Amino acid sequence: MTPSKRVIALLLILAVPLPAPAIFAAAPSIRIISPRPGEIVSGRGVLEAEVQDFTPVTVEFFVDGKSAGAARGSPYRVEFDFGGSLASRRIRAVATDASGASVSAETMTRHFDANRIDEVSRVDLVNLYVTVRDRSGKLVQGLEKSDFSVLENGKPQQITHFSSERRRLIVALVLDTSLSMKGERIESAREAAARFLEKLAPEDRAMAFSFNNDVRLVHEETSDFATLASSLSSCEAVGGTALYDALYRVADRLAPIEGRKVVVLLSDGRDEAESGLEPGSLHTLEEALDRTLRSEVILYAVGIGKGLDKEMDFYGRRSLSSILDQISSGTGGRAIFLKHPGQLREAFEDIGEELRRQYSLAYTSSAPRHDGSWRELKVSVARPGLKAITRTGYYVPRDVRG
Repeated sequence: MTPSKRVIALLLILAVPLPAPAIFAAAPSIRIISPRPGEIVSGRGVLEAEVQDFTPVTVEFFVDGKSAGAARGSPYRVEFDFGGSLASRRIRAVATDASGASVSAETMTRHFDANRIDEVSRVDLVNLYVTVRDRSGKLVQGLEKSDFSVLENGKPQQITHFSSERRRLIVALVLDTSLSMKGERIESAREAAARFLEKLAPEDRAMAFSFNNDVRLVHEETSDFATLASSLSSCEAVGGTALYDALYRVADRLAPIEGRKVVVLLSDGRDEAESGLEPGSLHTLEEALDRTLRSEVILYAVGIGKGLDKEMDFYGRRSLSSILDQISSGTGGRAIFLKHPGQLREAFEDIGEELRRQYSLAYTSSAPRHDGSWRELKVSVARPGLKAITRTGYYVPRDVRG
């Protein structure tokens, strides 16, 4: 074939009309919208999916390969209890239509170990431990995530994890062993502390401090509570009261530990040297309070002695009861005032009961700047007559990266 004939043949081929391209319908799909990929889940939550270009009869959800329930109409949503482990979960949603055809999607949630600081540095979770009481002061159980709301600096936050299951405790017992505790007071304190330790769970851990002129670590962190209780027998009531130094040192010791950190302090609230001529601590009340809040501990202050609401601090500015109130209330704990040592056992039992009945909430702040600022917190319960008690705020970790 000559070159000219090849050109004519090519033109004839190009002139043959081609069929118009077919217009294809969009492919059916399903997408999991709750939980989100990488979200940390715990407690009661929602599994939800949206379907496009497909008319399912059912959308069934699976968690770690096990059926978690099915939805038969939009919105395709089921409730599910993830438990309290904060483990990674594989979520699968399968939409099936009347003909038996199906489409599916998968996502993974993120594991979070609240006891490992290396993971905390990568997850901007704000953890809250909340006590709820009714008008009569009775502890309230049986609430759900939907009953709670959280405000950070006045702005609503989305609660991403909720649990009413008991969380592991890290407890620091802090006993005033100054001269004012001599006799029945120190004996009752040892007995009450030992009974409190008996009620802790095997997974809990505890340590003990004493303070008079100085602050002393009586026993390192341990789960051997019997040995820890025995170590308290070495605490003798002598000297002055370095209360603020004790609070600062204990909070500093607990600061790097993650989890539910609790300080149980027994003192009359007076910070004073043995001579009575100067304060007992190098740190001030404000420094001790700031360190306590930054360490995110829950502090229960047990004040023992008559007339603490009338007795004044070393400077004559504040009552001893108001000092104990201030150092405890901002942390989500509280102050308990006793007139005589015989009430110590009941006070320690009350604290233990409260800790066993706390709710655990967590959220990722909608304002995640790491600028070291203080953020106010408020937790509310939707049901009338109930009061939620938790810490009043937290310091945002400062981002020191260049």
